[in-house]
Amino acid sequence: MSEILKVDDLKTHFFTEQGTIRAVDGVDLYVGKGETLGLVGESGSGKSMTALSIMRLVPPPGKIVSGSIRFKGIDLPNIEDREMRKIRGDEISMIFQEPMTSLNPVYTIGEQIAEVFRFHRDMSRGEIEERSIEMLRQVEIPSPERRYGDYPHQLSGGMRQRVMIAMALALSPDLMIADEPTTALDVTIQASILDLINKIKQEREMSVILITHDLGVVHEVADRISVMYAGVIVEESSVGDLFKNPLHPYTRALLKSLPSRNVGKKKLFTIPGSVPKLSDLPKGCRFSPRCRDVMDICLKKEPEMKGEYPSPRVRCWLHR
Repeated sequence: MSEILKVDDLKTHFFTEQGTIRAVDGVDLYVGKGETLGLVGESGSGKSMTALSIMRLVPPPGKIVSGSIRFKGIDLPNIEDREMRKIRGDEISMIFQEPMTSLNPVYTIGEQIAEVFRFHRDMSRGEIEERSIEMLRQVEIPSPERRYGDYPHQLSGGMRQRVMIAMALALSPDLMIADEPTTALDVTIQASILDLINKIKQEREMSVILITHDLGVVHEVADRISVMYAGVIVEESSVGDLFKNPLHPYTRALLKSLPSRNVGKKKLFTIPGSVPKLSDLPKGCRFSPRCRDVMDICLKKEPEMKGEYPSPRVRCWLHR
């Protein structure tokens, strides 16, 4: 499988008065052409900040301090802002978590999709409107000609998410990053949004990074999964391998907490404790305070990632 994105030892830190927050602290990722990579983990694990780092949209006082992000051979942190603006939206696009805050409430959805074409393409006003309406049709919004003039508040949550997908796909990007695209949507709408992303991905041979805290979601659509915890990747594997034979105690705990695996039990399984503060990480393995398999070495030294792509990779002393 040909490579489209390779991230090596990416570190994105926030420098605050309270100390340095190591939001992304040595992340390695690989995405092949036409592949869907699921990036999973609890809230606060660094998933969204990894995506924003790839897009070079890290808000201040955050900064990419080291590592490489190679997209089609181009090292994104080292190119000029002007070049990055051309790539962003055109070759790499992103669907953000909450469409109501991502869409501008004072512009119609048609105007907001049209802006993508105006910035990146030399087209007449009529051509832009025609293409924008066609994008609404492709994401299965009913009566797209009428909806073109609607404002975001006039649409349901699922419809707003489809508008975000239309904007992300307008220029046929090679890579789309979807950050929690089904959050706050009911189950039936979630399924239709995921089906839509998968359908368009296959039609366009597009690569996708799907960010979520829900392993059940990535099981349905992803080819590989990277599990993230406290700023680092702790396990990476194909979907089949990860669900059949999870290696890291954190991955095993996440799988045990799935409702489908708790059928017949009085209580859902929960992982004790919470994700550590990224400004005050524990010594040794970052998961050690919550791990049931903790050993002495786990409390003293942080494990390195073991294994080589495409085989399963794991960051754990149990797999020396």
